[in-house]
Order: sequence, then structure tokens, then C-alpha cells
Amino acid sequence: MRRAFVLLAIAAGLTTLYLFVFVYMVAFVAAQPTPTWWTGLFPTYRSGALTWLVLIHAAGVLLLSLPFAFAIDRVFRPYGMWVALALTIVIACVIEVPSLIEGLKITAFYIKGFWVVDTVKLISVLPALVYIVRRLTSNNRFERSRVADSVRHGEDR
Repeated sequence: MRRAFVLLAIAAGLTTLYLFVFVYMVAFVAAQPTPTWWTGLFPTYRSGALTWLVLIHAAGVLLLSLPFAFAIDRVFRPYGMWVALALTIVIACVIEVPSLIEGLKITAFYIKGFWVVDTVKLISVLPALVYIVRRLTSNNRFERSRVADSVRHGEDR
């Protein structure tokens, strides 16, 4: 019972920390200017700037989520992916859903698409990274031998 409360407190702390770092990352990414060499690759400045914003935001979400994926995998070993999914759904409900509802009133299709893709990206990246981190091989000699024994006996890692 005590372990469940500790894990719940850790999950709440990770959710809060991820939320704050995510907000700062979005602000930092939005403040970055679009490089002139990038806008030259597109027919209009608007399409180049929007593409740059989407790509740099995706890179920011990936880089932000990686340390959290390692932490979630280490703390919540068998349930890490589900904890990450719950964490991102809570954050999406707090941040993305209210802005998505307001954004759907805007008539511009690319803004609606941007918000929908951003919400899907926010919800899916962290659980996917936790799954990938879980599947990585270990450098620990004892961990490698345990995995090799379990694979030899026909078990899943």
C-alpha cells in the first residue's frame, strides 16, 4: 500500500515536471526565428515558417520526452508505457484540448490540422519512447544473461 502511494506521488511529480518543461520548451521553440536558408526552400515564406515550426517542435518534444522515458521505464518497469500514456493524456486534457476547442472555431484548415497533429504527437511520443527504451539491450552483464536465458526458454523480453 505504501509503495502504491510512493509510485502515485512519483507519477504526479513527473506529470507536473513534464508539464512545466513542455510549456517552456514550446515557448522556446516558438521564439526561434526561421532560418533564411530554410524559407528559401519553399515557395512562400509562410509555408516555410510553418514547416520549420512543426519540425522544430517535433524535435523539441522528442528531446524533452527522452529523459522522461528513461525515468518512467526505470521507476514503473512493467507498467511504464501505461503510466506514460496516462501522463500525456492528463497533460493533453489540461493544455491541448481547451486550445483545440478554441482552435476549431478558426476557419483556417492548417491551424486545425496543426493542433490535431500536435495533440496526437503529444499523446503518442512519450509512450512510444518508453516502449523503445524498454526494448533496448542492456550493458549490464547480469541483465544481458537474464534476457538471453529468457529468450532461450521462449519467453518474451
